[in-house]
Amino acid sequence: MVNKESIELFHDGIIALRENNYERAVTALTKAISLQDNVSNYHNNLGLAYLGQGKTEQAIKCFEKAVELDPQNSHPYYCFGVVFQKKGAIEASLVNYRKAFLLDSSYTDALANIINILLCSGENDVALSSLEPSSSSEDDWRRLILTSNRMIIDWINRACDFGVYEPVSLEENIRTKNYLMYFGYLTKLMDFYKQNRALFNDGKRHIPIYVFGDSHSLAFSNLIMGKCVGKTELIMGMKMWHFSSHDNHFFRACLKARLSKLPLHSHLLFTFGEIDCRPDEGIWIACQNGKGSLSELIFSTVTNYISWLKDHLASSVPASLTIQGVPAPTYQNPGADFIDMVKNVNSLLQEQALNNGWRFLDVYDAPHIDDHHILPSFYSALHWA
Repeated sequence: MVNKESIELFHDGIIALRENNYERAVTALTKAISLQDNVSNYHNNLGLAYLGQGKTEQAIKCFEKAVELDPQNSHPYYCFGVVFQKKGAIEASLVNYRKAFLLDSSYTDALANIINILLCSGENDVALSSLEPSSSSEDDWRRLILTSNRMIIDWINRACDFGVYEPVSLEENIRTKNYLMYFGYLTKLMDFYKQNRALFNDGKRHIPIYVFGDSHSLAFSNLIMGKCVGKTELIMGMKMWHFSSHDNHFFRACLKARLSKLPLHSHLLFTFGEIDCRPDEGIWIACQNGKGSLSELIFSTVTNYISWLKDHLASSVPASLTIQGVPAPTYQNPGADFIDMVKNVNSLLQEQALNNGWRFLDVYDAPHIDDHHILPSFYSALHWA
């Protein structure tokens, strides 16, 4: 029998979750469970509220209870995937996201995370097999995920003979923002390739440069740079900040996995930093939210990034290691303080890179292909190893 008061409390808890008011959500959902403790989604959403508070172990107990009450409920498996992903347990997160998607094939967010994890850990072929044809879905959100990821894989794997990708028009929000950015950026990269085929791999032997980063690494895919050729090592969503994040180990786990597969004495280039220097996220927003002064945040973000690389690359003995700086902001009226922030990030990146005997690639005045990314021809004109 349904308890009406528990339903009202459950809905209040859901509203609180959407507002990121985790304390109120915990209170409402705990009361709902006290009135009716046999509803799987009550426990699952209480787990989400605990997760929002950083109480991971309490959250896990709630997810376990949700599965016990309803083994066919896909949501707690998705939540387990989130927990394991943050812990950097890649295989465990994939198992749970796949279980969620198996139980509910319309669970597009689970599919998105499966593909994202596979791409970030370098399993491009497995990611490709997880993609359905874009045209098979009438859901714009799913079609955006499938199309943009297929474009990414096609670009990295071949950089030629691209298919026709159906345009997807969606309102930009937190969920769609990155995929829409990738879709637009890759469209421009592919157009650039068609007009500049001679700049890309011609089948001759070249020295590989392994380029790590988020979307900025894509410009290097199969790009000829003198005697070298770019090899993209994409980790979607990773920024400098993740090198110092103590509650999210996923990105560092992906980077470790990718680095472990490289030959000794490889040429490495790291392109992290631009996402940390955007007006709507990263260092600027952290300062606005009272996380510290700009100078403090710049120092800790850059120092933790460079220190992590120094500690984890010593055993691989790279033939060369290059740190790319941050391009000049192209936003309308960024303001003097914002521009100074970017310049100070670049100054510290250069100082710490050179102090470690590495190279620094200054891209501040490089030409852009869009608001965030640099034209591949800029890189092909440089003198590399």
